[in-house]
Amino acid sequence: MTWPVQGQAPKPVGGFGRPRPARWESMGLPSPERRHVGVDIGAPIGSVLVATEPATVHRIQGWTPGTKAILLLTDRNHTILYGPIVPGSWRGYGLSRGSRVAAGRAIGRLAPYPGEGSTPQLHFEVYAGPVGSNIEWQWGEIKPDRVLDPAPYLADVAHQVGNGGPIAYTEDSDGSGLLLAAALLLWGYAG
Repeated sequence: MTWPVQGQAPKPVGGFGRPRPARWESMGLPSPERRHVGVDIGAPIGSVLVATEPATVHRIQGWTPGTKAILLLTDRNHTILYGPIVPGSWRGYGLSRGSRVAAGRAIGRLAPYPGEGSTPQLHFEVYAGPVGSNIEWQWGEIKPDRVLDPAPYLADVAHQVGNGGPIAYTEDSDGSGLLLAAALLLWGYAG
């Protein structure tokens, strides 16, 4: 398994399940009351994004205005969504729908989120089984069964790439989602 941003050491992530209206308003779009079904991993615009594990390019879809998302169906039957992606950047890596990718294979480049003040970041979602598109989780509703918190998945990635120490999770302060806490230690720093 490989961290989804090439050349980046694993780092703590969180935010799953939190309310998400502010981002939409900053893009001038209607503000649906919905929860965050992924996590955001800070990374510079243009960063190379890579498959975390062996998979098939399941779908390429529109994301935020002027960007795309790539959905990979892993050999372990998880759908992983990466967004926002620079449109067409996957073609530079010889990929299209149905292409097979190995762990660590480049799948595209990180695009900026539209709207002023957006921090460059990869939005990363994990689903149980194949899904045709990202699944929304509306405020006040029970979490859809196929929507998975990406933090445990990414903790597994961090551990398997050899950069993870003891893995621990804590609830976010508002009780929503999980925060990968502690111990994403680089080799040489572990006691």
